[in-house]
Amino acid sequence: MIVFLAKTTTVGIYPTAANACYNVTIQSITGNETEGAAATYAAASGGIAKAYNVGPNVPPSGTTVICRQEISTNRFVFFY
Repeated sequence: MIVFLAKTTTVGIYPTAANACYNVTIQSITGNETEGAAATYAAASGGIAKAYNVGPNVPPSGTTVICRQEISTNRFVFFY
């Protein structure tokens, strides 16, 4: 199973329904690995992925989400 940090992004028309497919940019995490240090997120070089929101709310564009691979269909999903 693949799990990754992503941010929802607008490409064309942003979804207005919660249960929809969203464009997400995969994020890399950097920062000092010391207790209490803040993480820094940056767009990874993987481009844009598609992920389905299986939650009841519409995330604003730019929302950080955790995506995981759905086992039976291999699609990416997140809950917001």
